Amino acid sequence: MQAARLFLALVTSLGLGFAAQAAPVQVVDPIEIGDALAEKTEEYGERDIDRLVRNLTESVTERLERDGHDLSGGSEGLQVALTLENAWPNRPTHAQMSDDPSLSYQSVSLGGASVSAVITDADGNRLAELSYSWRTHTVADSVGRGTWTDARRTFDRFASQLADELPATAS
Repeated sequence: MQAARLFLALVTSLGLGFAAQAAPVQVVDPIEIGDALAEKTEEYGERDIDRLVRNLTESVTERLERDGHDLSGGSEGLQVALTLENAWPNRPTHAQMSDDPSLSYQSVSLGGASVSAVITDADGNRLAELSYSWRTHTVADSVGRGTWTDARRTFDRFASQLADELPATAS
């Protein structure tokens, strides 16, 4: 009787494991830049825009991998198209300081970012849309931060929401 219960529990847990297994995921490269951020490219500098894209990519891929998502992607899996809509630095970027000598790295601002994603299946059907935006609430919260600290915090929060959304769309 005990062996039968153990066998039944094992079969049930294996069956649930296979049912919960998600489809492979591909994060579409390159990440798109939204119009609002594209207008700031000259102000922030190409180098900082590239850094933001790298930070967003790293946040999303690291979180998805940590949560056990198969990032092999391909034509059989889910596609995640990311758009970096906008970003606000906590400190002036190198380009901003070059353009305005009155700025210094000691200057502090309300940082953050706005990001969106569209999740599609292998046939191109739109399964879900997700967006997240966050900014520092007060300058006091920005003290001691790097240029893109709050943007990276936004990326991490967004990546967490995305990881939570994928199992629901993949099963």
